[in-house]
Amino acid sequence: MSEQCTNHDLRRWPGRLSLEIAPGPGGGLLGRTEKSGPLSISRPFYPARDTLELYVLHPPGGLVQGDSLNIEINVKKKARALLTTPSAQKLYKAGAEQRQNVILNSQGDLLEWLPQETIIFDGADGYLALSADIGPMSRCIGWDILALGAGKGLTGGRLVQEIRLKRSGRLLWRERWSISPPDGSRWLRSRFGLDGQTVMGILWALGREDESNPLPPLGEKIMTQVLPRIRGGVTVRTGLLLVRLLSCSTELTRHCLENVWGLIRQNWGGEIYRPRIWST
Repeated sequence: MSEQCTNHDLRRWPGRLSLEIAPGPGGGLLGRTEKSGPLSISRPFYPARDTLELYVLHPPGGLVQGDSLNIEINVKKKARALLTTPSAQKLYKAGAEQRQNVILNSQGDLLEWLPQETIIFDGADGYLALSADIGPMSRCIGWDILALGAGKGLTGGRLVQEIRLKRSGRLLWRERWSISPPDGSRWLRSRFGLDGQTVMGILWALGREDESNPLPPLGEKIMTQVLPRIRGGVTVRTGLLLVRLLSCSTELTRHCLENVWGLIRQNWGGEIYRPRIWST
């Protein structure tokens, strides 16, 4: 038994990335960085005049059983940063849980967390968590795209996703859901669930505490310019905008979320551009 446990432990590949983003020319400077396992960070890019752009690197490109990734981003006052990934993340079929935990802490002017999609293969056992704590004078945009069964749906396995968004430690929004086919297949097919759609996208945006709330008219613009092309909905709460999309196409979901992101960036006076890594 001890030999079997040792072999199983050897197959685990934990990864940790912790980094600090300080204010500086072009939006920000990459500061203190700690990393271990298969996680790393790219060199800084400055494709827009006001934003530091960084790529979170995970060369294996996917999680197998027992893998665990922990990512922590800390943005200091007056810094602006956009973080994305060079490719899709993948959760493969597994006999043990695969975990990814992302922690975002920002006191900066703007933090954008825009990873490429996560592909959930049939039989995966995934737990995906994101927790963000945003300061009162900070703005933040984040999204998440899930392709279930590589876009073909799930017939087995388990997936749990949890998102928490806080303002200076005070909880603003929490969402947690789980799928465990075949028992949960009815939710995948139901009109009150995914209605047979296999790709889910969610975007959240939080403005500064002291600014007038531009989100209700922005929500109306999203509904008239983006939602006619895809199934979805918009929720506007005090200072918080949520956009949810459903489709059977990762490309369509990505395209629509990018349009929403551009509208928000424009509304906040930022430069609209597209990270070059998304086209490679």
